[in-house]
Amino acid sequence: MEEFLQISQSQYFSIEWAADSLTNTPLRHDGTVPPPGKAKSVNDELTSCSIALQDVIIVYAKIERSGILRIVPRGRPVTLAARISESSNLRWDHAEPLDTGANDVSLGTIRTTVEIRLPPAEATFVLAPSDLVAQPEVRLPPTHVPAGTHPALDVLMAQASTLVGRRLTPTLAQVCEASLRGLLTVALAGGTPAKARPDAPDRLYREVLLDIAANCGRHDYGVVQVAQRHKINVRTLQKMFQKRGTTLKEHITASRLQLARDALLDPANADKKVSDIAFEAGFNDVNTFNRLFRKRFGRTPSALRAQPSGSPAEPAA
Repeated sequence: MEEFLQISQSQYFSIEWAADSLTNTPLRHDGTVPPPGKAKSVNDELTSCSIALQDVIIVYAKIERSGILRIVPRGRPVTLAARISESSNLRWDHAEPLDTGANDVSLGTIRTTVEIRLPPAEATFVLAPSDLVAQPEVRLPPTHVPAGTHPALDVLMAQASTLVGRRLTPTLAQVCEASLRGLLTVALAGGTPAKARPDAPDRLYREVLLDIAANCGRHDYGVVQVAQRHKINVRTLQKMFQKRGTTLKEHITASRLQLARDALLDPANADKKVSDIAFEAGFNDVNTFNRLFRKRFGRTPSALRAQPSGSPAEPAA
């Protein structure tokens, strides 16, 4: 039986490693960013790099000896997108293992743990709290996507790979995180590869999600406007969301709340009033905004803003 070593924890998860030999090889994840061009060499068997944005974390590992990597969420489910250069095996939440081919992308929600049996390979992992990239009602079963069949996942993993080991300014980090989170949202909405689901309703649904992400801050933007922009009647549009466990209005509200949350955490908005941020995110009433924000994120906007924070993509001291 493998002996797992807990190396460190991030705000949202911990990573543990057990090598197949008698010598356990740890994969470190401490939320820091190595200097450009350098990686953390644990020993001759494994090297890793990571970058921690505000809520999206990317981990790259080069593994020289086979073993098992385990990711355990801390307090809330975590969405994982993983690309491994060799065939591997993933076991989500103690379910039956899923085999994946070389360079396939594995996508799903971790509620208790995911164990990944790895051969010598290179691996890239993108992780984010599930409630920030999908509606809480959405339940995506773990799946693996053949390489090159899902544009959103292909772009997501390509972007993630280029960011590891880089120093980013706070503004650039925020832009990169918004892009990664948006790609995860689109991938979760589609669920399975585009080639496997070519039907028009799913394509339209993904287009609507992108439209909402880009325009939810507008005050003249609602259910009727979305229907008009996509030339579809309101009832059909509503059913499109209801079949996925939510409503269009709820999704627009959640998108506005996320827009406001990002703005509250942006150092450039430190002097801006909460009421102004709420208005710019599409809310007309600050009391309603405060109530919905607390329900969604578990704290008030002012409490979120007051939490200690540093530059999200700068190395820790």
